Amino acid sequence: MKQVKTNRRRGFTLLEIMLVLGVLVLLFALLVPNLVRTGEAAKEDLCEAMVGSTSPLSSSIEQFHLRIGEYPRILVDLYQKPDWLSETVTAKWYQFVKEPKFTDPWGHELVYKGGDDADVNKDGFDLICIGKDGKEGTEDDKPNFKKQ
Repeated sequence: MKQVKTNRRRGFTLLEIMLVLGVLVLLFALLVPNLVRTGEAAKEDLCEAMVGSTSPLSSSIEQFHLRIGEYPRILVDLYQKPDWLSETVTAKWYQFVKEPKFTDPWGHELVYKGGDDADVNKDGFDLICIGKDGKEGTEDDKPNFKKQ
């Protein structure tokens, strides 16, 4: 009995490879924009958390106010003893923030206005994360107060 040799191909055709690559490109095209948007949403949430009333920074500002009797003039006053303090109050000062981080997730400085300089919270302080665009007074700002 004679065996018939069949030509069995091993591997994939060019059409099959192109089809798989097309599907992968389509999946990437759908997923990558969503991942980027998720990252930006996380930064915005972090920004809100940094300036919120229960944030460590807001708590440190309030502790400064309770201990010293007035709000810090600048955020640096929370970790470096300010030279404007009177001698009686200087003894009450301590380092309210151990590792100062006064920048938002995009690397912009937080905007702080305390005491009489506050625009909205006249009896307190304004703390604003200026958002991705880096400009104060724009739509993406996240303040510690309700926007009008």
